[in-house]
Amino acid sequence: MERVTGFGCSLGGVMAVYAATATPLVAACAGSALYNIAANEALKISQGPASFKVAFLDQVANLGPRTIASCPFTITPVR
Repeated sequence: MERVTGFGCSLGGVMAVYAATATPLVAACAGSALYNIAANEALKISQGPASFKVAFLDQVANLGPRTIASCPFTITPVR
């Protein structure tokens, strides 16, 4: 994602949507998880930065609750 502009700004927007119904920490984690799933799926079909951006946006738009829920993540405490 470092080769395409706009991902950080749009991630903030996605987190803000989640923040409407969740705590800030949960919203940040949920937004990051959504981005991770979408990026991994987009990477499978893209040919370069431009096609990755389009594929990523398609993945974000098309991901459903079941797909997101099937990719749980854990937070490991730092000691």
